[in-house]
Amino acid sequence: MRTASLTLILIVALSVIHLGIYAQNVNIKYEIEGLKRDFGALKSEIRNSSYIASKKKDLSRIEDVAVRKLGMIRPSDLHYIVKSSTEAIAP
Repeated sequence: MRTASLTLILIVALSVIHLGIYAQNVNIKYEIEGLKRDFGALKSEIRNSSYIASKKKDLSRIEDVAVRKLGMIRPSDLHYIVKSSTEAIAP
């Protein structure tokens, strides 16, 4: 009788330990799935940011913003005449 009760107590104790380990395992798997979702969202955000950055580096877009938003104009073909001076400049 005594060995039967010790065996029963041992089985119950091991069952409780097993359930605790199983619950931790399920919890860790749930956290892993959440991290995988977060990782996928971050990868998507990185792709989107890279696309936006590459769009902003496009030279035709930069020129368009400079002309439309900043009112810049392309320089005209100006020709400068340099007049040489024959007089020496005294220090």
